[in-house]
Amino acid sequence: MKFGIFYNEKSGQGAAKKIAILGQEKIKETQNEALLISGAQLAEAVAALEKVLFELDVLIVIGGDGTLSCVLSVMLALDHPLPTGLIPAGTINNFARYYQLPTQPEAAFDLILNQAQVKKVGIAKCGPKQVVVSSLTFGNLADIGNEVRQKDKRRFG
Repeated sequence: MKFGIFYNEKSGQGAAKKIAILGQEKIKETQNEALLISGAQLAEAVAALEKVLFELDVLIVIGGDGTLSCVLSVMLALDHPLPTGLIPAGTINNFARYYQLPTQPEAAFDLILNQAQVKKVGIAKCGPKQVVVSSLTFGNLADIGNEVRQKDKRRFG
């Protein structure tokens, strides 16, 4: 099988790239192929994903709700859904928290590679080529999420 690992090079001060390399090694241990998909900017990473999407059997996304939304929007636009795994690496990770996904990369890769389950999830379609992945949140978690400014998210990942 051919796995794609999508990540944003700027995310988490380079942490996403380290996680992607870890994942590539773990996938190779299972006798499968792993392709790293990224770019210096998010638009470059998306263009790289569009070029290889039809070659992949599985896609692993390293990031948070925004990165996952971006990747699923590409799948929607190209009408090519794939089994998708998530390695949570965002600021809040609402999607991962809701589905109780492991937040540690090693545990998340282990779940994807050794204990994978197919779950159908609700995803909102915001037009012919864009989806939104997140959750409706009230209380302290919503307050914390709203206090994180976009410039800080870009700076800290």
